Amino acid sequence: MVRYHASDLELWQQIWHTEYWNHNIWILPIHRPTSEHWVMSTLIPLSGEIHLFDSFGNRDAWEGEAKDIMAFAARLVIVVNQYGHPLHIITSSWSAFPTITSSQQTNGDNCGVRVLANIAAILSGFSVTGVIQSDIVHVRSSLLRVLAGLPIPP
Repeated sequence: MVRYHASDLELWQQIWHTEYWNHNIWILPIHRPTSEHWVMSTLIPLSGEIHLFDSFGNRDAWEGEAKDIMAFAARLVIVVNQYGHPLHIITSSWSAFPTITSSQQTNGDNCGVRVLANIAAILSGFSVTGVIQSDIVHVRSSLLRVLAGLPIPP
């Protein structure tokens, strides 16, 4: 939403239903359009931490992106306050950390699966997955079974 210059109203309309301000962890999948690569960040608002996951372990790519994520976090706080949900978080001194520093991916088409696996790990209380390249086919199958079992809203 930052890269597309959405207004505060447009941003609010897209995210209000998540009630992110009531959660201790915010998960942001990020698509890098120039490289067609998915990465993710996990924000921990109360401690001011951003954990960055890139399956290629490319720390250089995160340098500029971390600033964008911090700006987006600040904007999330501002927007939620504008729409009547007091959230008292100081966003000026957040710190960013990579979750991995070496590549876990050897091809160009498993990044989305890895991001989904990391989201599942975080929602299950873990910080990283430990998934290796040879596990990806099993991760894909498991994710498909979970998604297929979800109810479809009316």
